[in-house]
Amino acid sequence: MMTAAVTTMPQAPAGAANAAAFDRAHFAPALPFIDPSETRFTWEGSPWHLFGTCIFNGVMTLATVGLYSFWGRTELRRRMWACVRLEGEPLVYHGTGLELCKGFMAALLIVLLPIFLFSTTLVVAYGQASQSWAMYQTALFVIVYPVLKSLALYRARRYRLARTSWRGIHSSMTGSPGEFAFLSWATSLLYPLTLGWIAPWRAIYVQRFLIGDTALGDRRLRLTASTGKLYLTFALLWVGTGVILFVAFYGIGKILGPQMLQMKTPAAWAHVQRVQWFELAGLLCATMFAWSLASSFYRSTLYNLTANTTVLRSPEGSGLPLMRFKLETRGHHLVWLFVTNQLLTYGSLFVLKPIATARTLRYFTQNLALVGAFSSATLRQNPNATVAEGEGLAQAFDFDAF
Repeated sequence: MMTAAVTTMPQAPAGAANAAAFDRAHFAPALPFIDPSETRFTWEGSPWHLFGTCIFNGVMTLATVGLYSFWGRTELRRRMWACVRLEGEPLVYHGTGLELCKGFMAALLIVLLPIFLFSTTLVVAYGQASQSWAMYQTALFVIVYPVLKSLALYRARRYRLARTSWRGIHSSMTGSPGEFAFLSWATSLLYPLTLGWIAPWRAIYVQRFLIGDTALGDRRLRLTASTGKLYLTFALLWVGTGVILFVAFYGIGKILGPQMLQMKTPAAWAHVQRVQWFELAGLLCATMFAWSLASSFYRSTLYNLTANTTVLRSPEGSGLPLMRFKLETRGHHLVWLFVTNQLLTYGSLFVLKPIATARTLRYFTQNLALVGAFSSATLRQNPNATVAEGEGLAQAFDFDAF
């Protein structure tokens, strides 16, 4: 699934001073590398080895009313991380279930509970039909939830990196979650103003922020991508999205018929029959499924571009060579993964979802490599202390990765 050939890059001038000069130049598109050789990541074992753990976690989570899920997730991560190898050495996950539980409880008490109590108070005081309630709901969905989701994404990523090591060398993130959350939210406001055409630029912008705050050992990362290569694939997706939406609205019209013209108030929707609700729900699921398939080719291009332009910077004065990542995914592979993983996840009522996640992680691992003169000596321990917090908000918003 991955070609062995590597485009030979121009030779970099040797020496720490020249490496620093490349850094100050923000890594121009023609990135120099001392050595074009590859060090490939590998995956050991089968995702189906998690089957017993999935069943056990499902039973224990039900028996403890969800409490065991934090420890179950930790065990699954530990086993999945161990399958990822670099030079034959596995990644090690050091997180604990107690940390995840504490993080979730902190998010629940400090963030989610106050929002719930304030919402309840507002409903009791003004009612759901009031203008105050409508303004509050708008603020929640337009400002509060998107900001919290971005904040959760950053903190969850920071936690997982801090709890991951290779040969005892930890990764880390050193940046401001609040700044990331604000910038992520602010740029998302441009979606309706640009009819979605901001998406490729924003995707790279967000990744540049996240990757720029990341370090593997003592080597910081930098994303040097430009968005030009994304727009052709995105244009095809944009047109496909228009077709999918047209078919979806046509389907809604067929389901509701003349009724659709009268659906101008919330009260009017109370007259929709139960069969029609089921049909609308099925149409919505089919629309989301079709869009996910269509977006696979764009996402493949985005993943490859992001990885292939991510550079491991050399510590100043170290004289170490530059390195970069290399990823080669294919759109039709992502389509196959998506379809089979959806069948596996929903067919098992989410019990076997970790196996679907492991299948995805295996695919990306087997198609990932480091380009450059790599050895264990090129990575050293990062002196920054690891964070202690769990990732509570990420679990609350249910987009926790791996």
